[in-house]
Amino acid sequence: MKSRLYPLLLINNIAFIAGIILSYKLWITDRNFPIIAFVEKLPQLPSYLDQLPVLALIALLLLQLIFQKRILFFISLFILCYLLCQDLMRWQPWVYLNGLFLFPFCFSSKKEKHLFNYYRVILIGIYFWSGFYKLNIDFAEHIFVDSIRQVFNINLTKYTYLAYTIPITEIFIAVALIFKKTRKLASILAILIHLSILLWLSPIGGNSNSVIIPWNLMMIAFIYLCFIRRDDTPLVSSTQIRKFSGLIALSVVFLPILYTFGYWPYYFSFNLYSGQGKSFYISLDDEDFLNEDESFRNSCYSSVYINDQNNIKLSSWSYHALNVPTPNDEKIYIKVAEEICKKATTAEFYISDRIKYTQNSEILTCDNR
Repeated sequence: MKSRLYPLLLINNIAFIAGIILSYKLWITDRNFPIIAFVEKLPQLPSYLDQLPVLALIALLLLQLIFQKRILFFISLFILCYLLCQDLMRWQPWVYLNGLFLFPFCFSSKKEKHLFNYYRVILIGIYFWSGFYKLNIDFAEHIFVDSIRQVFNINLTKYTYLAYTIPITEIFIAVALIFKKTRKLASILAILIHLSILLWLSPIGGNSNSVIIPWNLMMIAFIYLCFIRRDDTPLVSSTQIRKFSGLIALSVVFLPILYTFGYWPYYFSFNLYSGQGKSFYISLDDEDFLNEDESFRNSCYSSVYINDQNNIKLSSWSYHALNVPTPNDEKIYIKVAEEICKKATTAEFYISDRIKYTQNSEILTCDNR
């Protein structure tokens, strides 16, 4: 007899595998985009075996759908941790969540009743922090305005205040999911938000971030299974809070506040399309630019503030090369600059404290990075 958590496992693993396939170059080391190690001295496999860890992870995710043995979940999480330590570019929000959603299956099925609320607590945290970090001017002026223009061909530059309805709605969803009387309304609003994101990701919206399509479909399914189908069950009890899984879930919910002080990763804080964070740009001369691969050359960025050389935005390059955005981490920027300087000693780099290039951006070269 399958566990009542099995539908969650099925959806999570299918979405995780789909995300990995859509960003397959992210998970291998034989690629042009630099590997940014979190643990510098981590043992590396030979180049002919560089696909072994990700293939083993996919195989384990499939096996878990047939055999819900705890050892399979422990091994898959160990491999995932290895892959995350190998490359900071893999620290994507959907990777973090898919990994967290495997965690309850490391425990005995006797605790199933308590483990179900583990998912609900984390989902509430996602909506709260996603809304919280969107309460800023860059979300209103750039993310919101650009998205509306892409999807509906409407210019809301003069009405940026409308953007704040989105974060306020997300925070409302988080709070409303706590209470039985408002849970169904909050669930419907959450599903509508994810459907809007899927519209934005469709050919209509013209957005290229296809890797988060499985994640958004998963979130819709999780909202239904956790809050609509089970809206009569209490959210959490003092007994559950004292359990290890309950402590993990609460930690996941409260740790994102540390990002504000620079002590927690950008995407692990559910900082999703918030408009916050820095941006990084690379400028090369004609010869060095033409020596780069196609994914690099297709990532050009124009600005009146950058010189007339060939310029690319790092996040655009990572989209073209790996199909994922670049996490907001200066360690990534410095490592990329080091790798570029090995081939192009005249390269220049610009670090902006906004998501778009500004006149006050910091300028680095291969000699003073």
